[in-house]
Amino acid sequence: MPCFKSANNGWTPYDNRYHKSNHLSSIANRWKEFQQMKFPRSLGGKDIAGVCVSYLDSNIAGCISSALSAHNTNRILNNENTSTLRKSVIALEEIVAVIQGGEKSYFEELLWLAKSILNKCENQKV
Repeated sequence: MPCFKSANNGWTPYDNRYHKSNHLSSIANRWKEFQQMKFPRSLGGKDIAGVCVSYLDSNIAGCISSALSAHNTNRILNNENTSTLRKSVIALEEIVAVIQGGEKSYFEELLWLAKSILNKCENQKV
C-alpha cells in the first residue's frame, strides 16, 4: 500500500483537512507543482527594479509555505506575514512587468500563488 503522502502530493491527512477547510486545496496543489520549477539561474543575486529577486522569491516562498502549513490556528497568516506578502506582491508585480521569457513565467506563477494566498488572508473571517 502506498504512503498517504506520496499519493496526496506530499500532504498529510491533517494538511489536506486544513486546506479543504480554508479553501486552499487548489493553491496547495499548484504550490507543489511550482516547487518543481527551477529558479531562473540568470537572475540569482540580481536586482530588478531595485529589488533582489532571490530575496523576494525567498520571502514569498516562506509566506506561502507558512500559509499552507496546517499549524495555523485561526488565521492563514499572521498580520506581520500578511503585510510582508502584500509588500512583496507589489514588488513582484514590478519585476514581472520588466522581465521576459522563461524567467517571466516562473515569476508570473509565483505572483499568482502569492496573490491567491493574500486574497485568502484578506477575506478570512476571524
